[in-house]
Amino acid sequence: MRYRLLFLSCLASLLLVARFSRAQQPALPTDVLLLTSGQEIRCRVLTITPDEVSYLPRPDSVSPASARPDTLHLPVATVFLVRYANGTHEVLAAHSPSVRPGTEPLVGLSRAQRQQLGRLDAQRYYHQSGPYWAAFGTTLYLGPLLGLAPTIGISSVPVRARNLAAPPLLADADYAHGYQQQANRRKRGRTWAGYGTATGVYVVLFAALLASLSH
Repeated sequence: MRYRLLFLSCLASLLLVARFSRAQQPALPTDVLLLTSGQEIRCRVLTITPDEVSYLPRPDSVSPASARPDTLHLPVATVFLVRYANGTHEVLAAHSPSVRPGTEPLVGLSRAQRQQLGRLDAQRYYHQSGPYWAAFGTTLYLGPLLGLAPTIGISSVPVRARNLAAPPLLADADYAHGYQQQANRRKRGRTWAGYGTATGVYVVLFAALLASLSH
């Protein structure tokens, strides 16, 4: 009985030591490939070229019959992002031919988000004062009544590309649509502000004239 207890104690000690040793082994560094389909592949990335990604699958995903994992390849167009074991990441969709140069910050955004970003940037970058002064001068010269038609014409013309003062992101169609939309809105607002200011000048002058005639 004593030997049996001693044997069981030794066996339990060996099991604890083996388990402790396994727990102390550092985890193998693992990279993660996030595909455009949403699938994640845990692996070790070897090389990235403009056309494909080469990687080694994790050992636990390889068949026991294989002595070592084979190098696998994926087209770059199917890989959205690589998250490396050191915590850094790289967006590969920017290397895809469908992504125009200069629009990499828009990768991963939906169509609505790109348009919204374009509208926000138009508020920051579009500051043309030409429509304001054009409407102001025309109305001041022709008067509020005759100046109404030119003001309508100025406000209805979309902002020309050379006057957009936009960042390189305009190469993206959805972003450009939102930017142009907001720039046109700001142009209309400034045009009618010029008309309103000139009309106000006429009102003040007319009031001053009436006041002088009443004395």
